[in-house]
Amino acid sequence: MSEVVLREVTKKFGDTIALDSVSSYFPRGKITVVLGPSGSGKSTLLRIISGLENPDRGDIIIDGEEVEGLEPYQRGVAMVFQYPALFPHLSVYDNIAFGLEPLKLDKKEIDDRVKAAAETLEIKDLLDRYPSMLSGGEMQRVALARALVVRPRILLLDEPLSHLDVNLRTKLRRELVDLQRRLSITFIYVTHDQDEALEISDHLIILNQGKVIEEGEPLKIYLAPNSIESARFLSHNIIVINDELISFPPEAVILDGDDEYGVVESIYPARGYGSIAIRWTNNVIYAYVPLEQIQNLSQGATIRFSINYELVRKWGKRGVGGGELHRV
Repeated sequence: MSEVVLREVTKKFGDTIALDSVSSYFPRGKITVVLGPSGSGKSTLLRIISGLENPDRGDIIIDGEEVEGLEPYQRGVAMVFQYPALFPHLSVYDNIAFGLEPLKLDKKEIDDRVKAAAETLEIKDLLDRYPSMLSGGEMQRVALARALVVRPRILLLDEPLSHLDVNLRTKLRRELVDLQRRLSITFIYVTHDQDEALEISDHLIILNQGKVIEEGEPLKIYLAPNSIESARFLSHNIIVINDELISFPPEAVILDGDDEYGVVESIYPARGYGSIAIRWTNNVIYAYVPLEQIQNLSQGATIRFSINYELVRKWGKRGVGGGELHRV
């Protein structure tokens, strides 16, 4: 297990600033998720930690030591990319063993490591196959085994599940969490998927336009973001009331309350809960509720609800709003 610290890391590509004075902490033996939109600098951050890119300025510190100039394997780092990038002419066994070449191990040590990694990822029966014979999920397991076989202290994962279908993605990310808990490796995981980030992270960093805009405990960030950019990216309701820009998570909307009236605009089930769009005070807000609460609702129906005002955040005067929000 290792911890990683970035201090004032900046990286430019021409006139484009990919990372802008980033200072962050990646705790030992935890899953840190770096969340952000495309182009926010997430992949660049991983490549700099791994040693595949060098920063223009700033320090990368692993376990108290600056590592600039060291190769990835010298840093105790391995990386899994969005696409497995397996060698098509090599068997699964040889693809996994390929990562051991720089270590110059004997054949028995290589064989022991490959088989141990394959067993951990439950692909031992695939060792004689070739990539063209594998499914997408199997290929990603091989890529993970290739990373784990070098026994890294830090595993970097660059949106490794984003190209898989929803069911497989959900299954594999739960397996990744279980794998991290069993191996106690420090994971740094990049994604643009808010649900994925909140489900697997122990520590959350939100990156936008090359800057860290939020960092800390995932639940605290979700319930009480420190910036409107974080609230927007976490899919909070963002509306204007009396010239005041406010935000709150969908979970703050409580059906069967008696404080407010709204009109149902749409209803649909989503991942075990019901999502409702409600027109209220000339805005549309969204609520996540148990499925049983949406069974008797229909589009156009008037409903009563309450809002948990402890979860409402105020961001100052913006635009012209409609309606009142007395309890903010």
